[in-house]
Amino acid sequence: MACTSAPHVQTPEPIPQYSALRAALVGYSLKIGVRGWSGFGWQIVLLLPPALLYFYVRDLSAGQEREAFENAASIVDLQKSLGLDWESTLQQQVLESDWLIAAMNWVYIYGHFPVIVGSLVLLFGLSRRNFITLRNALVISGAIGLVCFALYPVAPPRLFDPNVFFDSLGELSGSYRILQNPKVTNQFAAVPSFHVGWNVLVAVTVWRASHFRLLRIVAVTFPLLMMAAVVLTANHWMLDIVAGLSVAGIGILGAKGVERLANRFAPQSLAHPLATATATGLAVSASQTCLIKDCSS
Repeated sequence: MACTSAPHVQTPEPIPQYSALRAALVGYSLKIGVRGWSGFGWQIVLLLPPALLYFYVRDLSAGQEREAFENAASIVDLQKSLGLDWESTLQQQVLESDWLIAAMNWVYIYGHFPVIVGSLVLLFGLSRRNFITLRNALVISGAIGLVCFALYPVAPPRLFDPNVFFDSLGELSGSYRILQNPKVTNQFAAVPSFHVGWNVLVAVTVWRASHFRLLRIVAVTFPLLMMAAVVLTANHWMLDIVAGLSVAGIGILGAKGVERLANRFAPQSLAHPLATATATGLAVSASQTCLIKDCSS
């Protein structure tokens, strides 16, 4: 008894050999992104080297107090010439309201690393592509920031002139001394502001990944609140915000560039592993069916 010929399924071409650079780009930007939740731990491992590098740079800038204060003075002079020396005036307005300064402290502390980690977890489950974009953008912008910290240390307002600026976090928040202890953070890492820049990266990727209006509103609101918080808590200068936004922009563009290179270098069968597996399975299944039924053309 004859059976209907099985539909022709194109056999995937063998994967060619790629250089180490291409393999790294593909692996880092595509292959890791299609793993299940068990691969999330590997993502943490990938982020450990940048974290360790941060502590190394922190040690480099530990003895640069004089340079940090000189650079801060230069920023103050530049801001005055641009009409951007608003930090002291704005903070004085906030200090009159206990609940508002407490809110700004809360945003500065819990709107940074907790929001970034939470967003990475959210995007890993919601959109792997946007997770990869955020992860790579954090690494790229972080690398640029570390170079800035090492070569251009800057004292924040609260350290630059304690008689003018009030250290609201140090004086009023016990959580800050635990979560961002001065002993393990770089006190002269004011330029650029990662608090602002990385919140912008989160906003961009969460907006692209989600169609929920409330989630999008929250994603866009947090960077605006953080811009206010970094100034009103005397932790950053106005130009630090500009630098943070610039570094974030470079980070997101760099991340998209890495993805385009990875997609260009990756063979189709590697870029779409599920499609390849499905096609191969259909071909094998059709062949076995015809053999069992002894079919003829």
